Amino acid sequence: MLLSLNKTQKNSRQKHQSVTAEANLLKQLSLGEQKAFWSLWLSHQEYLYCRCINWMGGNRKDAEEALSRATIKAWEKLPIYADKITNPKAWLTRMTHNVCVDIHREHQRQARGIEDIDTILEIENSPLMLSQSNPNSLMLQAEIQEHIRQAIDQLPPRLRETFVLRFEQEMSYSEIAEKLSISNSNVRKRIQQAREALQRQLGQYL
Repeated sequence: MLLSLNKTQKNSRQKHQSVTAEANLLKQLSLGEQKAFWSLWLSHQEYLYCRCINWMGGNRKDAEEALSRATIKAWEKLPIYADKITNPKAWLTRMTHNVCVDIHREHQRQARGIEDIDTILEIENSPLMLSQSNPNSLMLQAEIQEHIRQAIDQLPPRLRETFVLRFEQEMSYSEIAEKLSISNSNVRKRIQQAREALQRQLGQYL
């Protein structure tokens, strides 16, 4: 019992010392002492690399690229936010994860060559795409789908209603015209306007 207590106290002291040391490094960084960056970064680099391997689906080349980008980004951003960071490991982990997400997004954009909103909707609603995706791709697909949903929700009501009837409920132009008591040409015009609005919004994201 005494041995266990001593071990707990020792671990507690070590943790406190580590926190204090990191706080001092953050303080130095906030004052412009760039040498402190490497002491802080290297203490977490191995952990971050392991996380990169996991987030990049086991691809070590992509993991190394992600870690390299994360190093550069941390070098640029860490001194700016150093005086506000209370948990450097958590901050660096979140930043590195964001870098990995960006790389996945780049890969998906390159592979898809998305040019219009119809292609986006077709891909995102494809069961085949979902069944072949790895966990990281699924995460990004969910993120893209959320952006699509938000963009649709921001459409003017008359455009949103017409767009939803066409692409979500898969109604024909004639059926939509009858339901909304408008002409077929008006339906087509609203659909085109909705496409253009979504293209502008999603183009910035994709």
